[in-house]
Amino acid sequence: MPASIPSKDSESEFSRGGNLSRFRRCGKRSKPAPEKLAQRPEEDSNDDRTRHASIPRLARLLWRLMAAAGVNRIAPLAYREEWSIRHEFAALTRAAGLIEIAPGIQLEKAFWTHPKPLQARAVYATLRALEDRWPRDHAPQGFVLLYAKGIHGQEITLPDGDTVTIANRIQSPSVRGNPIAGPFLVIIVVGKYPEAKGYAPLRAYAQPILNGRLFAPVDSDFERDVFRTILRTQQELHGRGIDLAIDKPVFDTLTPDGPCRPDFLIEARSRETGEIRNLVVEAMGFKTEEYEASKAITHPRMAHLGQIVTIDRQDDDAHTGRRALLQGLGL
Repeated sequence: MPASIPSKDSESEFSRGGNLSRFRRCGKRSKPAPEKLAQRPEEDSNDDRTRHASIPRLARLLWRLMAAAGVNRIAPLAYREEWSIRHEFAALTRAAGLIEIAPGIQLEKAFWTHPKPLQARAVYATLRALEDRWPRDHAPQGFVLLYAKGIHGQEITLPDGDTVTIANRIQSPSVRGNPIAGPFLVIIVVGKYPEAKGYAPLRAYAQPILNGRLFAPVDSDFERDVFRTILRTQQELHGRGIDLAIDKPVFDTLTPDGPCRPDFLIEARSRETGEIRNLVVEAMGFKTEEYEASKAITHPRMAHLGQIVTIDRQDDDAHTGRRALLQGLGL
């Protein structure tokens, strides 16, 4: 079969503005810790990740960081980008310089990606040193971003089996009440806690991710399986002269019919002809009336972004998913 795919008139995000360049505790129960972040961000909002419940502000901060770092986008294999935990944390650290946590204070000034500074109380020392420079109406707070293999209650389990304990229960996505397995990318906010008579880890949000080499977010175990199928298809099509760029959106996209947030956006481009095809891939994990009613609203919106390919949970095997993706590309 020639390395050619049907062309599509609409221009995709990947073909505008070079976005592929990134492709890249025990004892007495404590009182709830303060909820303020260092910055006063927009009010908590709703979306379908949390069944229309309020989105934690820490979650929104983490998603902004992931989007700025580009870890939610996977480049075509022809770009030869490194897939590693080192590469992902480096991208997130660079992105921390693009986000303000208080007026004039960039996230990178109070940002750590290893547990040792927290365990050695170096995080607290840094925050004390920054207190005089912090805007008067904002509480000095720092943020620790950790790769974790598990979470339970107030405890984060690190890859080496060590644990970090937070003052409050760790928040994490709950898709229709189903638990999501690790690994996780966990963001911790550290601030003043009266019961600790100083600084302490106050709250944490744990975002499930694909794996330890690719920090792309996932919203369910089923979605992680679909993601793996997409990556296997990317590998196959690379050998057939077709590049696949994969986007895992973290925020809604506006369309003429209203906002939507597809599970995956894929751009396929033939290296032989230059033809491009855009796909919207939806991991259909439930069969409830509420779920299907929601998709009946959002799928027409998603159709503005590309041809919709659905992969159902009951058809959860690599071959079925692969066939659906290839059919969506006309291959």
